Amino acid sequence: MLQGLLGLHWDSRASIYRMRGLRIGYVPQKLNPNSLLPLSLRRFAMLCGSTSRELVEKRLEELGIAELSNRPLYTLSGGELQKAMLARATSKQADCLILDEPLSGVDESGQQKIYAWLKRYSRTHSCSILIASHDLHLVMGATDRVVCLDRRIRCEGKAHAVVRTTAFANLFGKTRYALYAHDHSGSN
Repeated sequence: MLQGLLGLHWDSRASIYRMRGLRIGYVPQKLNPNSLLPLSLRRFAMLCGSTSRELVEKRLEELGIAELSNRPLYTLSGGELQKAMLARATSKQADCLILDEPLSGVDESGQQKIYAWLKRYSRTHSCSILIASHDLHLVMGATDRVVCLDRRIRCEGKAHAVVRTTAFANLFGKTRYALYAHDHSGSN
């Protein structure tokens, strides 16, 4: 589905309409850099198209990986690499971010920080974010709207409403999912 939205895969049974001039940032599920391409984190982030070095540096700083900017991409941990891909995707000043399992390799504390950062980024840059993930607990607690897919849309809406639907129960069982919304302000 994500490949279709990105224009990378064509399905004759589907129609996708994109606004003219829409800028999309994409974070793939996995990237496997290797030592044969000794690309630094900074150079990788600059490959996003038209952007400034200052904006790339700002994104690296915001995501907490600025001190790694001269390291070869292949030496980064899984979490650092995911942050590098986020920095790259957001440095192009996208109107929409498409993130495919963007937190694989990131520990739980790091996941919460990245979701909080994405929420701030979305609001301050008027950027829509589409996340494909199998991590129900985190997604249900960190997103504004949920769409559950199983070859087609099975249920959609606000997380608290979706978990109460029969379609959700049919997809995931009758297990109760605790919705968790993390608050960094210390009021939780």
